[in-house]
Amino acid sequence: MELMEMFEGAVNSVETQLTADISAVDTEITVQNGNILPDAPNLLTIGGDAANVETVMFTNKNGNILTVVRAFQGAAKEWEAGTIIARYMTEYDHAAFIHNIKQAVEKLVKHEETAVTSEDGAHGIRYHDEILQIFYEDEWIDISVNGGNSAHLGAAILGSAYLGG
Repeated sequence: MELMEMFEGAVNSVETQLTADISAVDTEITVQNGNILPDAPNLLTIGGDAANVETVMFTNKNGNILTVVRAFQGAAKEWEAGTIIARYMTEYDHAAFIHNIKQAVEKLVKHEETAVTSEDGAHGIRYHDEILQIFYEDEWIDISVNGGNSAHLGAAILGSAYLGG
């Protein structure tokens, strides 16, 4: 199974606002401050903490103008100028996190790979000499003996490191 794409988070769930009304089919939107948003591609939630928010994926950011895929999650609808648009944690983020952790654990348990590491090599998890270990602060740390069920704990720690937690 393939890993799901994961998107960069934003410290303190940055918020900005739409500067103009948008229809349910608009794919180019202008925000008050695009500089605070993470780089594209990424996810944004329109509607703040309202019950019927819309998650969009923005594929390009040019200053305050975003090119978006509408209804990435939720229904596309009209939004008024001044509506909050933010990089919040979404259901997709959570699902990707869980899916990718399960994939990493499965590969380790099946010994298809000896270690899974982050792209920058700063964090990792491995099954070594029947001991599950995480790579943290430049060293491998044992987190279980004989594998056990703590593979999920190790994967959770690794996943947290991937998200910057």
